[in-house]
Amino acid sequence: MHVDEWSVELQTAWNDFKACVIDYGQALLRRVPPSMKTQVTTLEEIEAVTREITYTLANTLAQAWTRETVQTLEPTTSPSCPNCDRAPRKVGSRSLTKLGIFGTYHWARTYYVCPAGHGGMAPTDAMLALGPERFTATLAEAVSAFAVNLPFDQIPPPVNTLVDLPLDGDTIRRVVERVGCVAEAAEQAAIEAVTAAIAAEGEKPASETSEAEPPSDSGGSLSRSVAPDALIVSADGAMAPFRTGHTYHEVKVAVCQPLQRVSATPSASDALLWQPLQAPDYCLGLEPRPEFWRRVQAHARAVGLDAPTCTLVALLGDGADWIWRYGALYLGGPGREIIEEVDIYHAREHLWDYARGYFATEPAVTAWAEPLNDRLETDGPGPIIAAMTALEAQQPGTNSDEVQKHHHYFVNHADQMDYPRYRALGLPIGSGIVEGTCKTLVKEQLDAGGMWWSRVGAQAIGTLRALYRSGWWNQFWATRPYATAPRRPDANSQARPASTTQVA
Repeated sequence: MHVDEWSVELQTAWNDFKACVIDYGQALLRRVPPSMKTQVTTLEEIEAVTREITYTLANTLAQAWTRETVQTLEPTTSPSCPNCDRAPRKVGSRSLTKLGIFGTYHWARTYYVCPAGHGGMAPTDAMLALGPERFTATLAEAVSAFAVNLPFDQIPPPVNTLVDLPLDGDTIRRVVERVGCVAEAAEQAAIEAVTAAIAAEGEKPASETSEAEPPSDSGGSLSRSVAPDALIVSADGAMAPFRTGHTYHEVKVAVCQPLQRVSATPSASDALLWQPLQAPDYCLGLEPRPEFWRRVQAHARAVGLDAPTCTLVALLGDGADWIWRYGALYLGGPGREIIEEVDIYHAREHLWDYARGYFATEPAVTAWAEPLNDRLETDGPGPIIAAMTALEAQQPGTNSDEVQKHHHYFVNHADQMDYPRYRALGLPIGSGIVEGTCKTLVKEQLDAGGMWWSRVGAQAIGTLRALYRSGWWNQFWATRPYATAPRRPDANSQARPASTTQVA
């Protein structure tokens, strides 16, 4: 429980205790030898010495407080085995060591063993909300925060500098993956809650459905009750290395951005028509494509997709079939318009690749493609398709399959390239945010340092990184995920360096 959640009486006692600590700090300063004060004169030196004193004091206090709490929490009667409800056999006291933000803690507690072979247990471990590894929950949260921003092998130096503990990348990875498994389990629960809610809504008579209803709670950890006027959903995929077959597989990513209308009509500045209602929401999945869209749907509903005010969804992608095949199905609904947009930068790439397939020199490529490149945003795909058709009629001998692929791209996606309309509506025409997400959520972590992943491990880390970027971090850790992290996760969930990984 956070200090802000304490009762008034408890907060008063806490403030009195802090006042005593301040007085004790002044008393400690008076005990500092004069010779030390003479030698320690720079602020850097003062901070270094104070840090050592603080760590020593904090470690002593944390250990003593924990030992006293353990004695208070020890059960007076024999507990029951959680697997068979039989009374376990008391085997005596066993010591336990944990690494925390103030160093190493040691204490002893009563230990029991199940006579039916279900293993041992220490009831006070659960009461203290201890996790499966040697880390305390506070230290696990700290290293997890580093892990969502850095590769595992880069985490020990800054963490060791802060907490002065002998941590290594492999231990950190194992802890973070287990926390990530808890995050993914919570996300799956939220997805199932959304699926159940949609099924219930489908069974509700139309007369019982009011336009004034607030957004339904999606359950699980995804719930914000946002009411946007529109939603931008961008989807893409990136490749990551997996141990199964020692090959790369696609990791799918989506970003949901709720928007609020701030102007009734477009103006010279698109920013005057829409503005973000909150920070974007991110998700990452390795499941098959239809199942991934259930994940996107849960995240979209968490940021207001099902709000009565949300009447427009703009779906941006690179033209991949799986985005258009499922996107409207999972994001559509009564009174909600779905606008499918091909990212203009991908469209322009196809334009230039087409030109390079026809012309032998770069000046000729530029002379043909550059005017069309500029017109794509103002006039849509029509002029480009007409120019391609005319060029092929003039030079049929260079009409290769590769060139035709780019021509077909424009023909097949012409309805999703109405950029003049998108601009008039004030909508974005580029999916740069999801491109950047693929880099930060996938390439920088899952495809870095020669690591090869299992699906479980990659999903755990990906979900944790997406959760952090989406702003769910504090809400997630308030559920004490480290205390419920799996103690014996799937051995294949761990990523391993390519040099030591055996092909499955």
